[in-house]
Amino acid sequence: MKTIYFVAGEVSADNHGAALMRSLRELDPELKFIGRGGPQMQQVAGNQFKNWIGDAAVLGLWEVLRKYGYFRKQFRETLKEILETKPEAVVLIDYPGFNLRLAHALQRQLPQQKVIYYVSPQVWAWNPGRIKRMARSVDLVLCIFPFEADLYKKSGIPAVFVGHPGAENLSGDDRNSASAFASQAYFALSSCSCIRGARARNEYGNWRTGSVA
Repeated sequence: MKTIYFVAGEVSADNHGAALMRSLRELDPELKFIGRGGPQMQQVAGNQFKNWIGDAAVLGLWEVLRKYGYFRKQFRETLKEILETKPEAVVLIDYPGFNLRLAHALQRQLPQQKVIYYVSPQVWAWNPGRIKRMARSVDLVLCIFPFEADLYKKSGIPAVFVGHPGAENLSGDDRNSASAFASQAYFALSSCSCIRGARARNEYGNWRTGSVA
C-alpha cells in the first residue's frame, strides 16, 4: 500500500489537504494517508492521522515564541515519523515556518525522500531569494495560481498548476473543474514517482483533451 505523509498547520491548509486527499482517493482507493493536520484531513485519513490544528495554528511572533518548546517537540516527532515510515511522498501544505524547515531537514537526513509542496509559500512575495534554497529541498510544487508555476520553473523547481481545490465543492457543469483538479494533482504526484496508476494517466489525458464527463 502506497503511503503519503501530510503536514498542515492551519485551518485553511486543513481544507486544502482534505480536498487533495479526497481527490487522490477517488483515483487510487488504496492510498494510505498519515501525518498531521486538522479534523477534515483526519476524517478522510482515519484516526491514525493526528489532529493538531488547535495547537499548531498560531498568530504573531509572540505566540510562536511562547510555544517554542511545543513546536520544537512537534518538529522532532514529525521528522522521526517520516524517517521511520519512509512514505512514498511527503506533502507539505503552506505553513512555511514549520514546513520549509522540515523540507530542509529531510533533504539532509533522508535525501532520497520525495518532498512535495502544495499551496506554495509566498516566497515569491516576501523573499524571492528563498526559492533557490527551496530548490535544494523540494522535488515538486503544486500551485493553485498559474503564475506561480512559471516562477518556480524559472528557479529550477519542477512545478505544476493544479488549479484550486475549492472546485470540488462545485456542481453541474463546474464538475469538470473538480475532475481537472483531481487528475492534475494525481498525475503530478505520479510524475514525481510517488504513486502510479493507469487510471490517473487516462483521466488526465481525457481532461487535457476536454473529454472529462
